[in-house]
Amino acid sequence: MTNAVQMRFWPDADMIRDRRGQVAAFIFGQQIVSTRGRNMGWYVNGWFRDPDGRAIGWTQGASGAGPMKPMSGMTPVRPVRGLHRFDPSDR
Repeated sequence: MTNAVQMRFWPDADMIRDRRGQVAAFIFGQQIVSTRGRNMGWYVNGWFRDPDGRAIGWTQGASGAGPMKPMSGMTPVRPVRGLHRFDPSDR
């Protein structure tokens, strides 16, 4: 199982920082390597993937296969008037 960590990423620096701003990992090509030299996964097309290939994060503009990103700006649907409530126990 992958431990979730909130991270910040500066694409021009090829490094990943933790919430305190400390360097947590480096990106060499597509490989993500910890500060101790351990393979932590891959960074491909804007997606961060763990060593098993599961998507665990993304950057703005990520493309290709991955889980659905959170939606924003959705307006709630208004109730439809004139419909009767359906109760299956009434049958």
